[in-house]
Amino acid sequence: MTPSQEYRSLTPWQYPDSYIGQSWYGWFPVYSQNRDSDARERSNYRCILAELRKLDSELAESAIDTRQADYDSAGDSTVCDTSVNHWAVGWVEVIYVNSSNLDACTAADELLCALEDYAIVDESDLSELESEEQSNAWEHGLRSEFRTALGKRLVSEFESGRKSDQRDRETDTDYNARYDATVDWLEDGADISDGDLDQLFWDMAELANEYWEDGYISVDRVIARSLDRAESRSAGMNEWRAKSLAAVRAMLRDAMGDTKYDLGIVRYVDANQLELPFDGGLAC
Repeated sequence: MTPSQEYRSLTPWQYPDSYIGQSWYGWFPVYSQNRDSDARERSNYRCILAELRKLDSELAESAIDTRQADYDSAGDSTVCDTSVNHWAVGWVEVIYVNSSNLDACTAADELLCALEDYAIVDESDLSELESEEQSNAWEHGLRSEFRTALGKRLVSEFESGRKSDQRDRETDTDYNARYDATVDWLEDGADISDGDLDQLFWDMAELANEYWEDGYISVDRVIARSLDRAESRSAGMNEWRAKSLAAVRAMLRDAMGDTKYDLGIVRYVDANQLELPFDGGLAC
């Protein structure tokens, strides 16, 4: 009886068309991932590999297919994690189990059969992987992207609001200096700390109903959809959204550094008098 007849989902490796890489005669390809795989596939890959490695054993001389003499040696692992370059998807990683390791083959077959009924090996691992990738993306680029986008939004609100007007008895020189200093400060992030920026992002993303997908989230949509009054009104502006929007505005205002007072963006220290209405300047 051939190995392909012994299992429901496992099928033995066969030489593909237009393939010039290593042969895997006597092995079963179990699961693969590539550069474009989503979080579910990446989670499944590492979970399957971890389970099969628990059943790894040394390859016996007698189990080596004669066609594999150039690749397999006695004592090799019977569970292999491989990687090759691929012209279309950058690279491909494949888990192989040798047909001589019956325990690993049986486990691999059961895992593949289970995936036919439910496409996730381990929900908790998938959640953990998504959190890891979100945290990594945020720390290595998205936080900076969010800070820049938020700075542009603050500049836009300043330039379209009353705070950008020239004040009574303010000379042209003083006005231009204040205006330029305000724009520069806002563009640079308004001295908002990383901690405050992180909290702002999560609260604004929730308010905007924007979610991560494969380790990415659009910071531009987070900002636009959480702060735009027009979209808030079109969404019905229910009580929760109204309170959330007010809370985000207050958090944004409070997170700004004290330069906001020097520049006159916020004039009153009394928290009850501070406001950040995005339809008429940065604050009253």
